[in-house]
Amino acid sequence: MSSIPDGFGSHLPVLRWLLEVTDGPILEVGGGKYSTPLFSQSGRELVTVEEEPKWRDEMALYHRGVVTDTIPTEGSYSIVFIDHEPESIRRQALDSLEGRYEVAVVHDVWKPGDARQRYPGIWTPAPEGAWWFYPRPAVLGPPTMVFGIDPPEELPDGRIVK
Repeated sequence: MSSIPDGFGSHLPVLRWLLEVTDGPILEVGGGKYSTPLFSQSGRELVTVEEEPKWRDEMALYHRGVVTDTIPTEGSYSIVFIDHEPESIRRQALDSLEGRYEVAVVHDVWKPGDARQRYPGIWTPAPEGAWWFYPRPAVLGPPTMVFGIDPPEELPDGRIVK
């Protein structure tokens, strides 16, 4: 049985692994029905940024940390997870956090050169040291880009691409 419930949770193997190998606060830019509960249950300090009021109210139901509508201008994080809409501004959000995180994770990002890549100019070139988790089978959802940490040898239900 897959550890990925559907296409919206294709980042879960990466997030679970990162929770095992890192410690410290988490910044989630864009709340989600899978990532927010997972992070909240970790017991770590968690800040979730969600601009859409209806979705922000829903995230507050799962959450034991801070739910806000703007990216904090101070603080540093062990993990920064970017998964907000629209996808076209995710690089801008990540750049605004430069120097304030150990590991960055961006959902829905294909490796440059992949024919399925959306918004190719945004992630080309990719951040130094980036690697991707491609779920297997691909119908389980889009890949997730990670940088700031070396990849594991393997993760369940997918493959690592450097």
